[in-house]
Amino acid sequence: MNSFKIQSTMEEYQKAIEFIEDHLVATNMNQQNRLKVLIACEELIVNIINYAYEKGNGDLEIEFEEKEDWVKITICDNGKAFNPLQKADAEVETSIEEREVGGLGILMLKKLIDQIEYSYQDGQNRITMMKQKATV
Repeated sequence: MNSFKIQSTMEEYQKAIEFIEDHLVATNMNQQNRLKVLIACEELIVNIINYAYEKGNGDLEIEFEEKEDWVKITICDNGKAFNPLQKADAEVETSIEEREVGGLGILMLKKLIDQIEYSYQDGQNRITMMKQKATV
């Protein structure tokens, strides 16, 4: 398993994306699934940068693990506890004017990734995403 830690700022955002992208390219995951994982990670990292810490910034850690048929990426932060999987899916059928703000990124995350798990332990949010390397 490889890991990478940054400050949760937009200035550090690109470093995190490059870490993930470099590791995805090194796998034999098909391009379509690589893009899905990358989009999901981008969404999650931006949400952490924008919402996890009430005052200032904190750490954001990415763990990357490759297995024979799948990749597993865990993104951790020490921000306020938030389980995105408990949030109701955004109402995509409702007009933009009537729709509640937020939730589309989480819905997208659920659609792009095969398996997502959340835990909060020792003051740390941990979101683990698993994606098959090849579309089955």
